Amino acid sequence: MVRQETLQHFSIAPEKLQVIYSGIDTKRFYPQVMRDRDAVCQKYGIPGAVPVFLMVGLGFVRKGFAVALRALADVPGAHLMVVGKDKQMGRFLKLANCSVLADRVHFTGV
Repeated sequence: MVRQETLQHFSIAPEKLQVIYSGIDTKRFYPQVMRDRDAVCQKYGIPGAVPVFLMVGLGFVRKGFAVALRALADVPGAHLMVVGKDKQMGRFLKLANCSVLADRVHFTGV
């Protein structure tokens, strides 16, 4: 998808565009993730068995914060952790706090 969008929006010859897929060794990293997940969920008051979505970065508009909020509304009980900052941080805090999802959106800072 990203390759197609890049070709559509930028003047790049298709043969010059390589796709490098991300990968993770789940046997090596999964146990650590679960141990850390429990501590993070407890810190932010997130029930342990619910889905937790993670949004990381700067520039929340570009990262799709509004889309993430709408998606969160479609997953009962799920929480969203927002890691990073934005020049318009107050705007995003207000957007989250004015929604019915306020208790399911957690801003952690950088």
